[in-house]
Amino acid sequence: MSENTPILHLDYETKSAVDLTKCGAYRYAQSPTTDILCMAYAFGDNFVQLWTPDFPFPPEIIEHIKNGYPIYAHNAQFERLITQYITTPRYGCPPVALEQWYCTAAMAAAMALPRSLDGLGAALNLPIQKDMAGSRLMLKMSKPRAIDEDGVRWWDTLEITGKKQETKDKQVAKFNERLEGLYAYCINDVETERLAEKHLYPLSPEEREVYLLDQRINDRGISVDLKAVKAAIKIIEKASAKLEKQVARITGGAVTSLNQRDKIIEWCHSREVFLVSLDKQNVAEALARKDLPHDVRQVLYARQVGGKSSTAKLKKILEQADEHGRIHGNLLYHGATTGRFSGRGVQLQNLPRPELLEEPEDAIPYILRGDDEEIDLLFGPPFVVVADCIRSMVTAAEGKVLYAADFAQIEVRVLAWLAGQNDLLQSFKNEEDVYCSFGSKLYGYPINKKDHPKQRQICKGLILGACYGMGGAKFHATCEKQGLIIAMQEALDGINGYRRINTKITKFWANIEKAAIRAIRNPNSTVTLGYLKFKMRDGNLRMRLPSGRVLNYPEARVEQAATPWGQVKDAVVVSAQNALTRKWERVVLTPGTLVENATQAVARDVMVEAMFRADENGYLVLLTVHDELVSETNGGFGSVEDFEALVARPPSWAEGLPIKAEGWCSYRYKK
Repeated sequence: MSENTPILHLDYETKSAVDLTKCGAYRYAQSPTTDILCMAYAFGDNFVQLWTPDFPFPPEIIEHIKNGYPIYAHNAQFERLITQYITTPRYGCPPVALEQWYCTAAMAAAMALPRSLDGLGAALNLPIQKDMAGSRLMLKMSKPRAIDEDGVRWWDTLEITGKKQETKDKQVAKFNERLEGLYAYCINDVETERLAEKHLYPLSPEEREVYLLDQRINDRGISVDLKAVKAAIKIIEKASAKLEKQVARITGGAVTSLNQRDKIIEWCHSREVFLVSLDKQNVAEALARKDLPHDVRQVLYARQVGGKSSTAKLKKILEQADEHGRIHGNLLYHGATTGRFSGRGVQLQNLPRPELLEEPEDAIPYILRGDDEEIDLLFGPPFVVVADCIRSMVTAAEGKVLYAADFAQIEVRVLAWLAGQNDLLQSFKNEEDVYCSFGSKLYGYPINKKDHPKQRQICKGLILGACYGMGGAKFHATCEKQGLIIAMQEALDGINGYRRINTKITKFWANIEKAAIRAIRNPNSTVTLGYLKFKMRDGNLRMRLPSGRVLNYPEARVEQAATPWGQVKDAVVVSAQNALTRKWERVVLTPGTLVENATQAVARDVMVEAMFRADENGYLVLLTVHDELVSETNGGFGSVEDFEALVARPPSWAEGLPIKAEGWCSYRYKK
């Protein structure tokens, strides 16, 4: 795209009888009840114009699209889908190629700026901000006024009630006010997005291809076994009714639902069992008590097994699945500041791991029969069995199979490579059990998986957690959460041992902070640290990765900050969005954070190259789950070993990085 290529900015406001937040953008755009309220658009810096479906579709936009020119929108996937499913078939808009769409939200995310338009406007301190009052009006008008026997009634249709002219005039005035407010809001969104785009860096050609791949993956979607999903919901509902009836009998009617948190706590107090909450950890700790009264144990166990989120997850699948039994829009490009994808919609990234069943798909035929008592007899509590089987309800399409591969210990491998911890790299290259190899150095005697399970588990926790600077107290708490009981001194000794053995990684923590500080203080210089390069641009600290991709740290400064141990020293301070409050605020980048960012970003780039290779070789990528790649292809396509080798092939920029992928092939998704 040259500097003289005309750019179109546009934004839709829509209405529908389906809930966008529940069913997702794909189901929303495909619903016959969904329609366009208005569209604001502007070419370059020209005046923002408004189109409504009452008028012919703008010929200048038709010409722009036919010429293959770019279209910019904030969260462009939504505008793309509305164009594809509504504007093109209903209003004469030509089909728009995926490659014509550019997303300012994706550009913002790649710069570690807020993805939402209101958050982005505030972070950039734009003179034009998103109209939040208009947003509330839009949310009202996007939903039906009412659904009755005459059909759907909408807020953008004038309804006159009453006979007095004065009353009619007021209703007309209010109706016009609503429309004008909506149109002004839509125009304001285009103005805000257009102004924000001027402050954003365009995606590099390589990242532009990653964004387009993300969109193609979301369009493909992934199949689900809807029959099993519906049967599982019925089983849970039936089992819930039985369990709640039992709890009501035990508590004498004091508790009639497993969702009555306060009543359960109050009843437990009456039995002299004092709980402050019913979260997973508190309930598990209470059930571990030997002196727990039997009736309290029964109620808390019912809460434990019946309180699983399986029903909500299964209902979400039903809401988002299309007529072909596929759910779309499961990935979010650059969902994390490191560039990793995150989940959307059903959130397939956080499906429950099987707790009870070794082969969950064996229980699917019994779920389809719908006999909860048979399931309880053969497998265990229906709640647990259903939760274990949710992964297995994600499937390949008919006549196809899923191929998946997980990058084994990818972050540990990448960090050792970045830091030059060659002995650890050699252990990976020799395909040793690195946890045992490290344990042998830590404890001073040979460690193996069979004879020293506790020591190996401790070493695994150290290698996976201490690599980013975790201290002894946090490691001790982490072990306890995992049910691994060790003394505080043992935790401290383990951390100190990790740092003594992995001297290159320990030095890397300090050196990466020094490199970042030096780059901030010398804005015209490039500071190199091994495979990484740091440089300032427009007040932002930029970390160039081995792949050539860049991580951006907005408004970077060197300021005095206190360490957790009380020392005050120079630190890297940047602007970032608080994950909980969503506020744009100043945060300290600790050495551990910088190391973690670099490591996870490189691991992401390894994953992305594998995704392109898989697609090019006929394994169409449907999903990524953390460090796992899931694809779909025809049955009998190739061996699992072939797929593992394809995925684990090192990128050209990662010479010396030992990559290993562990894969499987199945009709149903598994772990």
